[in-house]
Amino acid sequence: MRRTFRFLVFSISVLAGACVERDVMPPIEPSGLEVAEVRRQRAMAFQAHQVEFVRLQSVSDRLRIGAAPICSDLVPRYGWSVANVFSFKPDVRAIANRQYGLGDRLKVIRVTPGGPVDRAGVWPGDDIVRVNGNLLAGDGADQRFESISEFSSRDGSPVHLDLERDGRTFHVDVVGVMACNLPAYLTGNERIYAETDGKRIYVSEGMLRFARDDNELALVLAHEMSHEIKRHQAVRRLKRPEGRTAGSAFDNRMEIGQAYTGTRSPTTVGALQDPGNNADIGRDLEFEADYISLYVMALSGFDIAHAPDFWRRVATLHPGDIAESYTHPSTAQRFIAMDAAVQEIREKQAQGMILRPTGD
Repeated sequence: MRRTFRFLVFSISVLAGACVERDVMPPIEPSGLEVAEVRRQRAMAFQAHQVEFVRLQSVSDRLRIGAAPICSDLVPRYGWSVANVFSFKPDVRAIANRQYGLGDRLKVIRVTPGGPVDRAGVWPGDDIVRVNGNLLAGDGADQRFESISEFSSRDGSPVHLDLERDGRTFHVDVVGVMACNLPAYLTGNERIYAETDGKRIYVSEGMLRFARDDNELALVLAHEMSHEIKRHQAVRRLKRPEGRTAGSAFDNRMEIGQAYTGTRSPTTVGALQDPGNNADIGRDLEFEADYISLYVMALSGFDIAHAPDFWRRVATLHPGDIAESYTHPSTAQRFIAMDAAVQEIREKQAQGMILRPTGD
């Protein structure tokens, strides 16, 4: 009996092992065609990301420069982006090199039309040979370049650049223009959000696709900038109910379609992340950020006429926010308040008044 039982156990084990072996598929080596297609699709994804990066930086440049009169923390900006092969992650360096022709030394990869370097005659593709007489190359060269450029122009002094184009070296002097010290960064995330940590703005690829044109993208960025212009994080800390924790560093967030626990499906634009915080504080600060954002846009030359319609479009996607929203103004309230602000700005423009938010 024992022998029979042992035989059965052994037989079952062998059969089970055989089944497992049959279920595990051996690795399949990709064909040359598949390898080529993977390479092609990765290059396409990189190029699409770079198009979004250029759009974000161009809109951000305009807003940061235009809003300088109402910002307290300013840095010089030049309206460009520079990079070398070390500016990109190792897994995309080969793709970046093929697209931009990168090496050890820095290259101009983006120029904002009408910006300081554009007016100085700098083109995308120009190689940077020297900055104020310094040779910059290798890993970290882009950060060193940014530091030298920012330091040079704080007192209005020009940055001295030796550039190379098509084998010809030439020299230009560029003076930066003062701009809000709030750079924008693109995150590879399909969620539709933008947020600020008080030092920089983060915008997702999902938000860039949601913003139908540069005016809508400018509204999103200007909203986040306005939180920092009015120091809303400090205001929240002061007004936070006694005993409440500090909460997330990203108190100022614009996210379309974020789900909360409960019956509502709020659009959470610039929400206080902690449900225990005073909701009235969040609503008041969001109204103020919406209001200031229209001045930021107008000062930067963007069209504000249809900015309130952004909230009507959001309402079609999230009708639960039309009449009420968790810790936020409703989309109906935001449209009405922004439409009134647009009329206020238009009246000031018609009268030739200096554009400043009322009360500043």
